Amino acid sequence: MALSTGETAYFTVHDIDQISDDSCYTTECLYQAQCDPGYYAVENNPCYSDDVFPAWRELHCCRQQRNINGYLRGFEATHGIIDGKLFYASCCATCYPGEVIVGCHAYFAGVCQTCAAGRFNPTGSPGSSCEECQPCEAGKIRRGCGPATAGLCVECEAGSEFKTIGLEGAWTDTCQACESCPRGHVRVGCGGADPGYCSPCVGGSFFAAPFCRTCFTCIQGERRGCGGQQIGVCTDCRSGRYEVANTEGACLDCETCSEDEAEMSADGFQVSGPWVRVGCGAAATGKCVRMAAQLNLEGVTRCPTAADPEALCEGASVSARWTMHGLSLWQLDAEYGNCTAEASLCLSGFWRVALYRREIDNFAGAEVAELGDWFSAELEQESSLDAPNAVLMKRGLQLPSGLPEASGYFLRVFFFDAGGSCCAGTSVAPLFADSEDLSLAGHLLDVQAAVDVAAEDISSGSWQAAHTLLSDTCASHTGDIEGTWEACERSKALQLGLPAGQRSLLPFALLHSSGSADIAALGAAFPVKEAGERLLDMEQIHEVMVQLIPPNLTVWRSLVQPLFAAPERLLSNSTSNGTGPSSPNATEEPSGEANESHGNASSNASAASGSNASNSSNATAESGTTSTTSTTAGPVLLDFTEESAEALLEQLKREALQAAAGAEALRAQWQSEVSSCVQLLAPKLRELQEIDKLLGESAEAAGFSVVRMAQAVTWKLRKELQDLVNATDLVEKEQKSIDVLQRIGSMALMMLGTWGQSWYHGLEWRLLVQVDSAAWPPSMMPPLGGGLSMPGAVPIADTRQRVWEPFLEVAESWFSFAEELRLELENQTDFGTSALSRLLPIMHGAVDQVAAFTEEVLEPYAREGSMLFAGPLPNISQPASCGNRGWCLSFVARQVSEELALEDAWDGFGPQAVRPWIDPRVEDLRLKRASTEILQMAWGRIRIFEELLLQVIDVRDIQKEPSISAAASAQSTHIAAHIDVILQWSKWSNMSSSAGSDRPEAAWHWHELRKLRSALDLSRRSAALLARRRLSRLELLTAWVSGQRDDGYSTGPATWSWRQPWSPWSLHSAGSPAMALFDASAAAAAKLEAAIGDQELHAATRAQAYLRIDISSDLHPVAYAGLVQTGSAMLRLMAPAGRDHMMMHSDAKAFLISLPASQLPDPLQAGAETGEAPSGAFPQPHVELRLKRLSGAFDAADTSVEPPQEGTLPFVTRHDRGTCMPLAQIQAEKAPEIVPAALLPLDGFWVLTARDGTTARLLQIDEGTVLRLLFEIDVPDGTPPWPLLSDTRDVLYKLPEDGLCSGLRPIFGSAPETSTFPPTTRTTLHTQTATTIPLIPTTSRQGVIIVEEEEDLVLAPKRSTSLAPGAAPEPWTPPIWFYAVLFLLVLGAMVLAVRWTFKYQRRRIQNAGKIVPEALQEEGKVPVEEGTSQATQEAAPTILTKDGSALREAAAVKASENPYLAMAKKSPKKMASRKSGSWEISDTPREDDPKNEDEDNKSWSEASTPEGSDAEEGGSSSHSSLHSPSSSSGDSSSGRSRSVSPRTALAAKALGAHAQNFSPDALTAGALRAHAQDFLPDARAAQALEAHAKSLASSSTGPAPAPALPVVPPAEVRLQGSKHSKNSKSSGESAVRDAEARPEEEKEGAEARGVHAEAGDSWIPGGNLGFCLRLQVQG
Repeated sequence: MALSTGETAYFTVHDIDQISDDSCYTTECLYQAQCDPGYYAVENNPCYSDDVFPAWRELHCCRQQRNINGYLRGFEATHGIIDGKLFYASCCATCYPGEVIVGCHAYFAGVCQTCAAGRFNPTGSPGSSCEECQPCEAGKIRRGCGPATAGLCVECEAGSEFKTIGLEGAWTDTCQACESCPRGHVRVGCGGADPGYCSPCVGGSFFAAPFCRTCFTCIQGERRGCGGQQIGVCTDCRSGRYEVANTEGACLDCETCSEDEAEMSADGFQVSGPWVRVGCGAAATGKCVRMAAQLNLEGVTRCPTAADPEALCEGASVSARWTMHGLSLWQLDAEYGNCTAEASLCLSGFWRVALYRREIDNFAGAEVAELGDWFSAELEQESSLDAPNAVLMKRGLQLPSGLPEASGYFLRVFFFDAGGSCCAGTSVAPLFADSEDLSLAGHLLDVQAAVDVAAEDISSGSWQAAHTLLSDTCASHTGDIEGTWEACERSKALQLGLPAGQRSLLPFALLHSSGSADIAALGAAFPVKEAGERLLDMEQIHEVMVQLIPPNLTVWRSLVQPLFAAPERLLSNSTSNGTGPSSPNATEEPSGEANESHGNASSNASAASGSNASNSSNATAESGTTSTTSTTAGPVLLDFTEESAEALLEQLKREALQAAAGAEALRAQWQSEVSSCVQLLAPKLRELQEIDKLLGESAEAAGFSVVRMAQAVTWKLRKELQDLVNATDLVEKEQKSIDVLQRIGSMALMMLGTWGQSWYHGLEWRLLVQVDSAAWPPSMMPPLGGGLSMPGAVPIADTRQRVWEPFLEVAESWFSFAEELRLELENQTDFGTSALSRLLPIMHGAVDQVAAFTEEVLEPYAREGSMLFAGPLPNISQPASCGNRGWCLSFVARQVSEELALEDAWDGFGPQAVRPWIDPRVEDLRLKRASTEILQMAWGRIRIFEELLLQVIDVRDIQKEPSISAAASAQSTHIAAHIDVILQWSKWSNMSSSAGSDRPEAAWHWHELRKLRSALDLSRRSAALLARRRLSRLELLTAWVSGQRDDGYSTGPATWSWRQPWSPWSLHSAGSPAMALFDASAAAAAKLEAAIGDQELHAATRAQAYLRIDISSDLHPVAYAGLVQTGSAMLRLMAPAGRDHMMMHSDAKAFLISLPASQLPDPLQAGAETGEAPSGAFPQPHVELRLKRLSGAFDAADTSVEPPQEGTLPFVTRHDRGTCMPLAQIQAEKAPEIVPAALLPLDGFWVLTARDGTTARLLQIDEGTVLRLLFEIDVPDGTPPWPLLSDTRDVLYKLPEDGLCSGLRPIFGSAPETSTFPPTTRTTLHTQTATTIPLIPTTSRQGVIIVEEEEDLVLAPKRSTSLAPGAAPEPWTPPIWFYAVLFLLVLGAMVLAVRWTFKYQRRRIQNAGKIVPEALQEEGKVPVEEGTSQATQEAAPTILTKDGSALREAAAVKASENPYLAMAKKSPKKMASRKSGSWEISDTPREDDPKNEDEDNKSWSEASTPEGSDAEEGGSSSHSSLHSPSSSSGDSSSGRSRSVSPRTALAAKALGAHAQNFSPDALTAGALRAHAQDFLPDARAAQALEAHAKSLASSSTGPAPAPALPVVPPAEVRLQGSKHSKNSKSSGESAVRDAEARPEEEKEGAEARGVHAEAGDSWIPGGNLGFCLRLQVQG
């Protein structure tokens, strides 16, 4: 490193602090001892020895070095330079608050410097830094920040200052002064975060710059004319009177206007209505005026609708003109309206323009929004000051956004007289005028049209067309986020995998509680039936309403004309009806639909009223000639009579009410659909959270760390890239790049969700999101989920740097290298790049997706208060090659080689995960299985997360549909009421001709009626989509049960022969009729019923047996660690390659198998409280196990979606401790079945919970306990063992009748001959990483990292046998050979002492002369007479003893090759003294990994015989003379008598008795007796075999002086925990098969002699060999 002096220093950084004070401590003698977090075991010594209680350890723990910018042990460096600072405890100096340590390194404690401006440090402790001052929210500014405090946020002064910039600004932002307003206005509401607005002085005040001042009070009389800029005058005349000039305050009433009220045209206005006197008050007599207003729509963009082709777009900008006819501009100026006689006007006020809309209950209109207030001087003046009529104009009137599409909108212009003199001659105040009507299309009309078209594309499966349309619509309205969010949200939903077509829809639930196939089929088809009925209703209503609704304005006016044709109620058909030349409604729509519907409307009216057909034909003829006629010349109306018009309107009202009822029923069906989908999400989310929690806890309990894995993988990838850059072989570089790309993809998936707004980096995502009601519209408050960051949350950019960014940097380097290599290979004709070209974009996209999903989905969903349906969806673009259903992350997992991913996942297990007292090869195998568990469960969790996310997206897509139906229902009700008002209006006898657009023939009435047609179109389309959706879900359920799949290519719905195609109706497609839906539903339901029946028939013709899965610390380490830690074990079962899925019956059992009572008298004791209530099913102590399957992660081939399993229950097993006999099952807990068939999915996630049955407490899982799971399935075809799961080849089993756990038997034959100890496939890729494990506990570990120039940084401790610098020397520990030599010396001395004792005793007996030859002869101490032994040895030959010599010779050869027999002969006492725990009952062997089968066979001797063991030493030694066939045969066959010593006679007798048990005839007899038991049903055969066995046994009863010792082939001998070799010979198999068939009484005798027998195993009494051999019998 570079020092402050400029010199370069090289130093050693110890990863473990053994130098500082109090940095180390020594633990007590603890069981499986571990150091505290942050400490590392530098010494790991056994409390007793490595052979006696090896799990009890004593550790010497020292503090681990930590990087101030890192997380765990290990450091990061760039070009050999360490990033960050290193420290032990208090290496760097501590500063005062407001300061930070600078320059601290290994040789200098550093100096304290004050934080710079804009930064602060509240602590000053080592490791702290000067943080930036943060901005405040809007309306506040930060004061007092730095150097030791963060400062405070102070509010801006109300009324004078404001600040609109919030947290997006800087901490230096200041408050701004409130702006001034134009003359006559005052600013209102300025302060905080609001800049306020300008408003004129109103109501009892006048403008006294710069404020509004209250009008002064008069001492006598009342003040008039106060307002605007006038102070007003005092007068005694009340309102409506004025003072007479030259009098003593005499008051007269204001005069009425007598001007002609005929309509006139002036200044471009159609001026009509009464004259009104204004400005009368005080000394002014006022003037008579008439107001008029109109729209100026030149250049305004139109948005045609179905009701009005001239409709304006929502949010359009329009201009308004109005006139005060009778007043000049100077008289409207408030400066001159001073209430004096000279002014002749007491007028002081302002103008206001508002948007109004006519409703059916208020034809005069209701206010929608105010558009602004202005003084006359602020308006555009089109007339001169002296012109008799003032004309004013206001341009740029912005219509508000968010208004509904409707007609009947208009502008109303007001004049407010603040002086109180306006409208003195009338009762109308204030004075106003209305413009002509206009229609608004709504700003979202094109957006909604695009969404509707996209919905049709999605329903038909056109994903790309829908996405393109919605993306373009969203991009074209980027400025209006509020209005276009629906199109943008649906576009993002399509990117995330929104179901296009029926492939990704969730099937209907399979009703397991139905009890029969027909009821299950009917229950699944019932929702389709309901949707079909709603569709049929809407189809009929739609067809009728299309005929009844008037197609254009001409037909509407013809319809209402007869109802208002009385002389006193004549309708105006001239331009005075408000549709003059300047009106947007002046031109009729020349639509072809109108021409087609004229005759329909007339004929319907004629039929309803009973009028003659000539009227209809005349109406049709006239409509064809007048549909394009301008209304300026007056429309030619169709011929309706009063009766026919009234009857048509009555029918239209009734059908509208029917449409409202149908739409309401459709809304209820859609609401039911949405609610059912939301209800399915709740358990899905709970299961995902349960999987997430159990995965995190189990992995942590097993010693797995994501950070450790990420650091090691990052280092390896960087190192491998440096090595590969210099390689020259393109083939090698391509293959290595392909492998690395797969590893990068797999590690990216493993790191999904491992960083967030906290410093926690682990596998657990910690999701806190909850399911909310899918209300419409949803809350769009970002982020996804709507949850807010918790106080103290860490910026996600900081946490990303610890784990993800270093990995991402290396991954990007590899991607660049792979891209360059791909281009280089493309230029070479001899090399193909298909694999590299295919994998590169997939893995590159996977890395981007992992980062996006982590930060935009998982992190927001991990916030408190987040909801599934709240907030905007993330904009994550996924590649189109994500498979059939858009599960992109799962698709990446399927492209990765599990073996490659396994090596990197292995690095996540640190030293704490290793048991140093176990053989390293055994530990490697266990960690390999643990890594496989981690990978499979992590990838399975990703699959379930994707399934949940797609269900959320699907619900968000359909949650609007109920509101569409509700709007159609409301619109239909609205139209029915509208028609009813018109009918009642036609009956009013005193109706007068009204002016403007509140007449019955006004265009807005027909426009409102036309909106009903649009609502009915949407309702029918919605009903068709609901029917198509439910039919698809039924078809998916049927396909799933019948075993038909959809891979997106060769197989799919089009290939299902039973499926009847049905397409929904839309605005652009006629579709299939509603009645055809019922036929398609019936076909699917019939196939479903038949498929369930087929499964029942299949089960009836097959046998059922149990699939066995044993969970132990060696077979499933992660699941077992979770069981010990939390009381719950989770594992993922996967179907084998080539099979889509595995199915099971509704029966599964679980048992906790403890060690024998002799070793563990009181197993599985109750532990900690769980807070759960006990079931109370049984009073006696027992174990309660609950096994449940979590839905999802089914069918890894991605060809089907698993349906919800309705009615399923967890499988509950209660059993006594120490037995495998389940207690009686409670009826309420029995899993229901539709039929006795395998209809439940087996592959997927399974969770087992173990509790004490009587207290519901956790169980203390004892060492050696095994969890056994049994699943009932149909016996498959083929020869056992079957590939039942992805990593298992096994047979099936039947439950033991006696309840003994060891009594589990295969259904036929024997268990497969497999290897439970395959050689490990792990290769040492690096020896200097964090995963380097001390496999031998006596080897000292001194972690040292040397940082030098031009050298790579070692990320983890090195293994070393040298002591750490400065550490105390360890005491000398004698090596193991020392104890071996000492034991041999003691044993030799004991042998010599025994020999000397026997020799001394024999000499005493000989000298005493007390040995009688006859007695010795009887006892076998001297030879018998010649011929005795010969007669005894000869026996009648049998089939089994024929050619026995060859069999014995083969057995002898095999015995000479058996290292265990040699070991037993060499050291019988040592073998006899072994603990029984080494020979305990083992599980039935299985082949856990078929891929390693060949490697298992090749390396049997390496895997089964540890290096340096006794068996290896004696494996090649010859048999001793005691066991040699030639050692005594010569003496027995010599035919002559000779004297022997007593010692020799005793040895000969003992040898003869021992050899008798191993004679071929004795072994054959025992085999026949056992074999006879298999033929008990055939009594005659059994008796014959038994008799033959007795004859053979009797032939071998005589003493055999020197028999040959038969041995068993070593291929069938195994030790506990070892796998069997598959190279056994036929002779060895026959001997083993015979030895297995030993009668029960001989087994009992064997147990009495200390030999343990287990099911499927045979035994051989070892005699004085002192050990027992286990034989695996091959069926």
